[in-house]
Amino acid sequence: MIGGCASGGVRGGSSPDAIDALAVQRWEFLIARQADKAYDLLSPGYRSTRTREAYAAAMNSRPINWKKVTFVKKECEAERCNVFLLVDHTIRLPGIGIAKPQEAFAPLRETWIRSAGRWYYLPSE
Repeated sequence: MIGGCASGGVRGGSSPDAIDALAVQRWEFLIARQADKAYDLLSPGYRSTRTREAYAAAMNSRPINWKKVTFVKKECEAERCNVFLLVDHTIRLPGIGIAKPQEAFAPLRETWIRSAGRWYYLPSE
């Protein structure tokens, strides 16, 4: 269902069942600060507006430290799925006088679309 290719990218299945693993895999790349690999899971339209290098630089330099992702559920209709995840993270909040990183989790809803028979993450930005 998911495998690497010679360029180090990823391939996704066409079935909605593939989305669970693809969504988690994308976040595992981000957790490992390997946004250049997560780039391959972005929709073709989004990739046409931002280079791999620009995306990787922006994602890998965020002041948040993602720790773990948990798949919760998905809701699918034909060519589109909403994927619900929990992402554990730590973040520094120096502006409010707390020097120690604070642990938290964020519930997320991601939109995934099928294009040319493959599933891709569609960023909201």
